[in-house]
Amino acid sequence: MKTSIIFLTLLFAVSCKIESSDNAAFIQLTKDPRAEAVLATVAIQMQQNNGFQKVQSLLTDLLNSARDNLHQNNLLFKRAEGRCNIYKHKLEEKDEYLGSLVDSLKAEKITLEDAKERAGDAITARTALVQKYENLLKNENDRYSNEKSFYDGVENTITDAQNALNELLASLRADGNKATPAFIETKIQKITNAYQKVFNFNIDMPSAFVQMSIDNNAAKQRIVNWLEDINMTFTAMVFDITRDAQTRKANSENFKKVIDEVTKGLKAENANITQLKEKYDSLVEDYTKNIKSFEDFKTKNQANLQENQKYCESEKNNSEKVKKSGEEHVKIYEDLLGYFIENYRKISKMINDRYKLIQ
Repeated sequence: MKTSIIFLTLLFAVSCKIESSDNAAFIQLTKDPRAEAVLATVAIQMQQNNGFQKVQSLLTDLLNSARDNLHQNNLLFKRAEGRCNIYKHKLEEKDEYLGSLVDSLKAEKITLEDAKERAGDAITARTALVQKYENLLKNENDRYSNEKSFYDGVENTITDAQNALNELLASLRADGNKATPAFIETKIQKITNAYQKVFNFNIDMPSAFVQMSIDNNAAKQRIVNWLEDINMTFTAMVFDITRDAQTRKANSENFKKVIDEVTKGLKAENANITQLKEKYDSLVEDYTKNIKSFEDFKTKNQANLQENQKYCESEKNNSEKVKKSGEEHVKIYEDLLGYFIENYRKISKMINDRYKLIQ
């Protein structure tokens, strides 16, 4: 308790700025009510045997205690400063890691978005191709149908012409031919019209020649031979149509088969790409969430870094204040001890005169 009182008194002495060459500050100190007990205690100590040594020892203990407190406070500050630097380094490393991670995730997200866009373009392109091939298939069906109808029409025209031709031949070959010129010309007209339609070439039998065939067997035979030549041409044409029809049908079916296979392949690819695009969509969404989470972590880490910086600066300021105060205490105690040693007799007289303890 005694030491504490003296310590407080000595602190008060700081404010009074005691100097070894100035007694006024010390005299002023003795007038302060708070110094009464201390000065009385010092007076008692000085009154006893070895009073000088006891007061000197007390001041030396205070000086050593102040130096030890200053040293301990410096050690505490260095440890606190070390912890601050370590935590700051960890937070900075974490901030750098999170920044790098966010940048990496953003780059990967851009890659996924690019892949997603290209997948969408591929789907659009293949959908357009499927539509084109389906239109091509429809056009082929229409083309083959029209072609078949055309050749069926040609074949029907030839069949009708050959029916008329065979009917006319039978009439001309029959005994006692009673075919009239009008009948012959009508059949020939039908036959020649069919020939022109099928072969795009006009043939004709003069009416005078037809009239001559009624009474002239040579002319009649000439007509028969002519009709037989036409009939052979028609028959050959029907044969060619029938033969080519099989080839045209096979070619059309093969062509449609290829189109169908290509279309199915494109649709299958589209289905796979669509599934892949859906996965890209899901991954992009996941990356967006992860980026947001790590950006939040980075923001919180930066807040912790700033808070740590503020705390460390505050600790540094407090430590500097404590250090300054401790250094001032050491200086005061050094000055007081020196003042006491150099001015022992003055101090002893001033205290004894005030408290009237020494005769």
